[in-house]
Amino acid sequence: MTALGPDDIDLDRMVVQVHRTETHGDETGQQLFSVRADAKTEAGVRNVSIALSNRERLKKIKTKAETEGWEWLFCRDDGERLQGRAVRKRLRKVCDENRIPYKPPHKLRKTAASILLESGKLDERTILTQIGHTDIS
Repeated sequence: MTALGPDDIDLDRMVVQVHRTETHGDETGQQLFSVRADAKTEAGVRNVSIALSNRERLKKIKTKAETEGWEWLFCRDDGERLQGRAVRKRLRKVCDENRIPYKPPHKLRKTAASILLESGKLDERTILTQIGHTDIS
């Protein structure tokens, strides 16, 4: 999410194009948050379908980023890219406020995949494509 740019949102097709990833360190072991130009795996490059009910929200986010001239879709007020740890920190706060167990974003993706699989509404291949995995287990 923190490696998405405004051009990655396709409102006509209602997809988010995922093709980059945030990295969390350099070769010396120093914690350095940056964006890698490619995904970790080939399966990580994908178009994620977005519910039509989110169209206006996504349009607003995309327009804000474009108007501000941001390279990234999610930025702080000063235009610096929001880092993954900031997203996890905010998610933890929301979970605590609502007295629900915290799950990091990657676990939420897996939970969503499990729910979709159990619902029988999507086939296994579609679910795998959406979450960027090659194996349903």
